[in-house]
Amino acid sequence: MDDVIFEDRYTKVGNVNSRYWSAGEKGSTVILLHGVGCSVEFWERNIAALAREHRVFAVDIVGFGRTDKPEVVYTFELMADFVLDFMNAIGIDKASLVGNSMGGGISMTVAAQAPERVKKIVLVDPVGLGRGLSPVMRLMTLPVIGNVLTKPGRQGVVRQMQLCLYDPSQASDDFIDRVAAIGTLPGNQRSFLSLLRETANIVGVKKGLVADFSARLKKIKTPILVIWGRQDRILPVADGEAAVERMADVRLHVMDRAGHLPQIDKPEEFNATVLDFLSD
Repeated sequence: MDDVIFEDRYTKVGNVNSRYWSAGEKGSTVILLHGVGCSVEFWERNIAALAREHRVFAVDIVGFGRTDKPEVVYTFELMADFVLDFMNAIGIDKASLVGNSMGGGISMTVAAQAPERVKKIVLVDPVGLGRGLSPVMRLMTLPVIGNVLTKPGRQGVVRQMQLCLYDPSQASDDFIDRVAAIGTLPGNQRSFLSLLRETANIVGVKKGLVADFSARLKKIKTPILVIWGRQDRILPVADGEAAVERMADVRLHVMDRAGHLPQIDKPEEFNATVLDFLSD
């Protein structure tokens, strides 16, 4: 990847020292929320393009990236509260949320809890719309095995990119090195496993969690765009297609030759699709 590197900025969200990137000085505010085990680096191909028309913030969610990682049980409610507190800390009254995977689940939770704070939502291969989950992620929920499979290191990031990207060559050596360095930070593996085990088990995404998100979606009145990589090996596109059929006023855009991280696999198509939705 040949991407713009943004300046690390920090703000206190409660007692949590929180890293974020920002760009853009006009238009409505957009907040980018990454997936489990990811960070702001996963939006490098999108921030500048979106910032031509919007004020854009990408934040390392509590427990991930270079944000503090308190020893707590990580839930979507906890992380939704963090996002709302981040908005308060930065002085953001209302924003559109763009959430990938875990970030999609957080976006739905924020919108259900505080609808007056959310303008529009873009769910990117979001967790919670179905029970499907890749076998390796299900194995990670198990004691001992999960700790081995998620051991921090460069090779683990290489495997992550092979699983999450349609074209793993999109992840440059420099990107892999920077993501691997973050993965070795104290507490990173603990928070990853905490959230994953709250979300899923050996069977797949927990039935109760899917029911919770279904209930949250019924409360959300803001416009929703769902983007899904057709070749997603983590969360199957069929779950997204089935869920969208049951949802009113929701737009679905399936991206071909894209995996669980379509914003990296096909950034031009992703950015144009998001900008078109936000401008409506």
